[in-house]
Amino acid sequence: MEIVSNYISSGYCSAAVGAYPQNSINAIAKLMKEININSIPVFESPWNKKIIGIVRYDTIKELVS
Repeated sequence: MEIVSNYISSGYCSAAVGAYPQNSINAIAKLMKEININSIPVFESPWNKKIIGIVRYDTIKELVS
């Protein structure tokens, strides 16, 4: 997670950040909070960048510990 934050703080575009179905909801929520974004696209796989959904922080914040 910290590696992604380092890229963003050095000018990396947050629009290029995404999640995958195998990522845990806790990891996704932590990333979203750390880089201060409200939604993140979910890609089919690292090899296939087809967007299969969007995760919004306000809908998952109650599910995370």
